[in-house]
Amino acid sequence: MSAPRRCDELTAALACARYGRVVMTRSQRTEAELKAAARRLLTRKPYADIKITDITSEAGRAAGSFYRHFTDKEALMSALIDDFATKVHEQVVDRMGQHHTLSTRADVRAHVEAYWRGYREHLPEMSGLFQVAMLSERFRAIHDDLREWQVRAWAGHLEDLKYPGPARLTALSIICLLESFAFDLIGRVDRRANGSASGGSAGGMEASVDTDAIEALTGLLTAGLLGAAPPD
Repeated sequence: MSAPRRCDELTAALACARYGRVVMTRSQRTEAELKAAARRLLTRKPYADIKITDITSEAGRAAGSFYRHFTDKEALMSALIDDFATKVHEQVVDRMGQHHTLSTRADVRAHVEAYWRGYREHLPEMSGLFQVAMLSERFRAIHDDLREWQVRAWAGHLEDLKYPGPARLTALSIICLLESFAFDLIGRVDRRANGSASGGSAGGMEASVDTDAIEALTGLLTAGLLGAAPPD
C-alpha cells in the first residue's frame, strides 16, 4: 500500500472524533475524567507503578466504572496516545486547512507548532509510552505506529516539494528531532516550573521557551528543506 500524501488522510486509523465534541454525555465525561486522572498520575509516578484503582480513585470514580470504558490499563494508555495524534492533526488543519502543503516558512512553522503544542499538552502520556515501549511489544508497536503516521505525513509533503533527498529517511530524521527535542526540553521546563514558587513566573517561562523552541526548529527545518531564503 502506498503511503498517504496528506495529513488528513492518516487520522482515521489513530484518532476518534468523539473526543472533540463540546457537549459530552455522562459516559463520555466519565471517560474523559479517567483519562485526565491517568495523565495526572503519569506526572507523579512511572506507568508501571500506576494501578487501575489509583486511576479511579484519582478520578473520584468507583473502581468498576473503569471497565465500562477500557478493557485494561493498556487500553486507556492507547486512547491517550490517540488523543495526542488527534491534537497534532487538528492543530495543523485549524491553521492550514485540510489540503495543505509544506512549501513556505509559515507552512513549516504550522507543522512544528502543531507537534510542539500537542507534545506540551500530552507530555505525561508520551513519557509513559516511552517507558512502557521498552518493556512491552504491544506498546512498542503503538509507538512505532505513531511515529510511522507522522513520517508518512512529512514524507508525502517532501515528495510534493520534489525534495532532492530520500523523502522517507528525511521525514524520519525530522520526526526523531522533533520527538527528542520536545521530550527533553518540555520535560526540563516542566521540572523547573514545578519547583517554582510562583505559578505566574513559571507560566511565563514556559511560554517563552515554547516560542523560542518553535522558532529554532522552524528556522532549522526551513533552511534544510526550502533553502536559506524561502517564501513566507
